[in-house]
Amino acid sequence: MDRRRGVGARRRRLFVVTRRLSFLGDGAVDLLARRWQYGRAAVRFKAGEADIRNATYLPVFLERRRAWAVAVGLAPDYVEALFRTITGAS
Repeated sequence: MDRRRGVGARRRRLFVVTRRLSFLGDGAVDLLARRWQYGRAAVRFKAGEADIRNATYLPVFLERRRAWAVAVGLAPDYVEALFRTITGAS
């Protein structure tokens, strides 16, 4: 009987964790959508394709994101890969 209650409690905790992950995922997608909109707006201020794909800025941009990752305890490689994907799709 105790064993069954333990399983039920673990399932409830898992349910709570997955609900919270979904909530955070939804928020992350909302933030990405807002970032996309600001990125599109910034393009209007650029002189041309060379300004948009400024090769000298990208390493500085990524290094700053890596520092942010370290500051909050995330793997810098993970955050860099994420922002490389984001900037590549913009």
